[in-house]
Amino acid sequence: ILQLLLIFKIGRLWFKDEKIGIAAALIYFSFPIALIAARNLTTDAYLATFIIWSIYLWLQVKVNNKKAYLYLFYIALGLGFLTKGPVAFLPTTLFILCYKIIYKEKPKLSIHSISGLILLLVLSVSWFATIVAEKPALWDYFIQEQIIARTVAAETFHRAKPIWFYLVFAPLLCLPWLVPIVLNLYKEKSIISLNRETKTCGYSALAILITYSLFSSKLILYILPLYPVLALFFGTIFIKHSETSKKIYLISFKGAYILLGLIIIALIIMPMISFNIWLAL
Repeated sequence: ILQLLLIFKIGRLWFKDEKIGIAAALIYFSFPIALIAARNLTTDAYLATFIIWSIYLWLQVKVNNKKAYLYLFYIALGLGFLTKGPVAFLPTTLFILCYKIIYKEKPKLSIHSISGLILLLVLSVSWFATIVAEKPALWDYFIQEQIIARTVAAETFHRAKPIWFYLVFAPLLCLPWLVPIVLNLYKEKSIISLNRETKTCGYSALAILITYSLFSSKLILYILPLYPVLALFFGTIFIKHSETSKKIYLISFKGAYILLGLIIIALIIMPMISFNIWLAL
């Protein structure tokens, strides 16, 4: 619920369009991976929440120039670090990098940025420092096993996957939205004319996908932070261009309903699965 609220607020704040915020939130909710994450006992959904929160707070600083939000931004990043370590910084950093490139902004440090970084460092290190002080052997565990082994030697946790793993599965988890959005962009020839906000979301999603693909350790839920920015990208395309491409969306969603019907029939037929048709309906 927090994720949906934050995505809606980002859409309304940054695109200055409440319809885009609503569309993006509903599209994100319809991604299978969002529901999978919510129903799994892992830290990925919590991490994604702090990442979306940090992006929202950072955009508050850019749009409204409110310095107080900058400190809240660093606090959100620090809570993300406490949730799952340094990987919490990666999606937000890639988003900010794409923003800076597209808006042609030069990076600059202010006294507030430095103070915020110190706050982030203190918050991020606090719990780990307390634990390591009690049990020094945990230092090797955190650094060697939880960071190096997860990213470089993923076979330690049996999570090593080929480089193409996310390149195949990430688009599948965007269905049915991927089909009409791609066809819409192709028909309208509108990729070049997209506004800066939409381009930032598109390039951020691409940067997250490529970067995560380079890591050897891969599980489906690791890529969850990709989908909030993708939902914003899809949302703005849908709101701005769906009126001129109604046929594309109608055909795509009819196809999706047919596919859903076939899946339900297959689940009823398969003897090894306990399936309740009334719950499905």
